[in-house]
Amino acid sequence: MTLVEAMREINETINKLTPETELPPLRIFISYASPDRAFVERLARGLESAGLDPWFDRSLAGGDDFRDRIAAEIDRADRVVAVWSRHAIASRWVRWEAARAMDQDKLVSLLDASIGLKDIPAPFTEENVLRADDVDRLVASLRSSA
Repeated sequence: MTLVEAMREINETINKLTPETELPPLRIFISYASPDRAFVERLARGLESAGLDPWFDRSLAGGDDFRDRIAAEIDRADRVVAVWSRHAIASRWVRWEAARAMDQDKLVSLLDASIGLKDIPAPFTEENVLRADDVDRLVASLRSSA
């Protein structure tokens, strides 16, 4: 048996033992303030086209217990992207969601061009702060840190 034939046989055996399985896409929770919804919808489409599974509150229905549902989605997510804008800085919900994500080491902060890093409330600037216009870097960060 030649070396090439031996390698082919080994590869066939390995493939039988460990069939390739497709991993589910990373679940990404997006935290944002309502006035930024148009941006978040574009962001979600970009994340979907990159093979990720974004979730934001478009899926909430009347009658849902919003806080419990949002908490469950944050807990289920692999990563949480907080979209920090002038509106988000003032939102107690964005702060609550970011704090929950930070407690679980899932937070990535996305900085809107209208604000500076110093505008994001502490402690949400300690790590993983990216510019909102750099979706490729965001996707790479989400994949590498999950």
